[in-house]
Amino acid sequence: WGRGMHRIFQACREEGVPEPLLRYEPNDLWLEFPYSPDYLEAVSGRPARKRAVKEKFGEKFGEKFGEKFGETRAAIVKAMQNDPTITAARLASLLRISIRAVEKNIRALKSEGHVARVGPAKGGHWEVTP
Repeated sequence: WGRGMHRIFQACREEGVPEPLLRYEPNDLWLEFPYSPDYLEAVSGRPARKRAVKEKFGEKFGEKFGEKFGETRAAIVKAMQNDPTITAARLASLLRISIRAVEKNIRALKSEGHVARVGPAKGGHWEVTP
C-alpha cells in the first residue's frame, strides 16, 4: 500500500472529484470510485443521480409522506426501486452513512409499510409500496 492510498485521496481532493469509497468485507477490501456529478451531467444530459434523488424523488415522497419521510429514506427507497436486491452495506456505501443508520431507516420504512423484504436475507429482494 505504501503511500498509494493517501495519494489517491489527495489527488481526488485536489481535482474536486468524489473520494473513493472504502468497503470492508470479511475477506475483501473494495475501493469504489464514484463518478463526479459534473461528469454524469455531461455524459447523460440530466442532473446527477444524487441531485435527481433530492429534487425529484425527495419532492415526490416529501409531498406524499410529509417532511418526516426525509431525504435519506427517500434515497433508500429509490435505491431499492432501482435495485431490489440491494444490500444494507451497499446502501451505506452509496449514501455515505453507517450500516446501522441504514438498518434503522429500513426498520422505520418497514414499520410504516413503505417497503417489505420478500425472501431471505441472501437471495431475497425489496418491494416498495406505491
